[in-house]
Amino acid sequence: MTKRKTVIGLTGPSGAGKSTAAAVFKQHGFYCIDCDAVCRHVYDTNPLCVAQLVKAFGQDILTDGKINRRALATVAFADEAHKQQLNNMVLPFIDEEILRQIEENDSDRILLDAPTLFESGLDEICMAVVALLCDRTLCRTRIISRDSLSETQADSRLSVGQPDEFYTDRTNYVVYNNATKQELAESVSAMLIKLMKEIES
Repeated sequence: MTKRKTVIGLTGPSGAGKSTAAAVFKQHGFYCIDCDAVCRHVYDTNPLCVAQLVKAFGQDILTDGKINRRALATVAFADEAHKQQLNNMVLPFIDEEILRQIEENDSDRILLDAPTLFESGLDEICMAVVALLCDRTLCRTRIISRDSLSETQADSRLSVGQPDEFYTDRTNYVVYNNATKQELAESVSAMLIKLMKEIES
C-alpha cells in the first residue's frame, strides 16, 4: 500500500452511529470504504465465499441463489461459535477487497468504516482507530428501527457483539453517541481535527 495514504479505522457496535460519523469524515476530505457494503459485494460476486457459507450454514441462507443476509445473520448470530465461524470464512475475502480498494483509490485520506476492524486485523494498516460507542439500550432501539428487527433479533445481535471494554482497551480515540446526531457530528469533527494534527505533526 502507498505510504502517503492516511488510513483511519472507524469501529464500534451495531447501532452506535457509525454512518453519521463517517459522513463527518467525508466532509473532512476522507474517502470512505463501507466494509458492510464490501461484504455485500463479496456475497454477490464471490462464488467461493458463497459456497463455503452454504456448506457451513445450509441452503436456507440462499434466496434465488444469492446470500440472504438476514437469513444468514439469524443463523450466524445465534451464538458466539457461529459468529466466529462466519468471521473466519468471510473476513479474508473482505480484507482482500478492501486492500484492493485502498490501493486503487486516488485519495490520500481513507476511512475504513468497519464493525469488525480489530477482528479482521485491518487495524494494523490504520494510523489510528476511532471507536464509536453508545448506551446499549440506545443501540438496541436504533437497530430495531433501522433494520426492522424484532426485539428478540436485536437482542441476539447485540449479545454476540463486543463489550465496550473491547474497544476502549484498543484505542484512545473514543466518541460516545448518547445524544443527537448534531452533537455526534460536532464531537466527531472536533476529535478528527485533533487526531489529524497529531498524525501530521
